[in-house]
Amino acid sequence: MVVDKSPTIFTSFNQTEEPSFLNFIYFVNIIFDRIGVTQPIFVGASDGGMVAQIYTQKYPKEVGGIILISTGGMDAATLKKP
Repeated sequence: MVVDKSPTIFTSFNQTEEPSFLNFIYFVNIIFDRIGVTQPIFVGASDGGMVAQIYTQKYPKEVGGIILISTGGMDAATLKKP
């Protein structure tokens, strides 16, 4: 699965809230569950790396690996609830 500009695809998913990494991660987890993806390996650059880090933190037993490219670390503001 390849996703570009992750938060922007959420405008039709939940019209009542601003798009966020947490909404996107929840959406990706649902997709993985429905299509039978187990232990995905994430390759993330920039914001994609942030998504990979947050997904790994939220679902640590469901991730097969993580590769980060030009990605910053997470902080409290990144992890805030939508």
